[in-house]
Amino acid sequence: MDVTELKNKDDLMMMQSRHAAMGEMINMIAHQWRQPLASISAISGLLSLEVMMDQYEKEHFTQKLDLISELSLELSNTINDFRNFFKEDKVKESTTWRELVEGSIAMIKPVLISKLIKVETVFHENDSFKTYPREIRQVILNLIKNAEDVLVDNAISEPTIWIRTMREGTMRCLEIEDNGGGIPKQIINHIFDPYFSTKMEKNGTGIGLYMSKSIVEKHGKGSLSVYNTRHGACFKIAFPLNS
Repeated sequence: MDVTELKNKDDLMMMQSRHAAMGEMINMIAHQWRQPLASISAISGLLSLEVMMDQYEKEHFTQKLDLISELSLELSNTINDFRNFFKEDKVKESTTWRELVEGSIAMIKPVLISKLIKVETVFHENDSFKTYPREIRQVILNLIKNAEDVLVDNAISEPTIWIRTMREGTMRCLEIEDNGGGIPKQIINHIFDPYFSTKMEKNGTGIGLYMSKSIVEKHGKGSLSVYNTRHGACFKIAFPLNS
């Protein structure tokens, strides 16, 4: 193989690599866009119904419009988040579990309310620590969204998501548990694998949990794991106390 052929082969491999990375990036953005878009849809549907029934209040209406604006901004910020995902010069910021959780819940709350899903939070550990807040909020949002999907798909009569924080030894931890019945034993060890999905019938990409684990472990130097409880699945994020 001569020099020209080698160069052409290298160029082809580089182009294929770029296309694969671009495709993965588009999948990640699409995955994280779904929830804010669903919330916007739920809010606009509620407002339309109130207008049709002539039962709306100006203050309430204005609040919901402001929330739509916030969610729209979140869509724009998501693109910037993933544009910066592979940058090496990112700077960690100080935050708390409460700030991260409440910021994530705000994006999904309209949908949870519309589906009668109850969310209970307990913050036993809430000291400030340094991380990449927007990335970790995306992870938390993804885990809550997954719990929502399971609760709806399994038609749970009293759907509940428990979010709690605690210290375990030298780690500060956050757990997100649902009462959706748990993850089948035959797949629980594979759900973080690239492109593995339990939602093939719904065109799931598997990007969510794989990227969530990458964000927590490769970027945040923490860990993301899952186990089954008597209620359902419980995902745990853990960071060292010295972070």
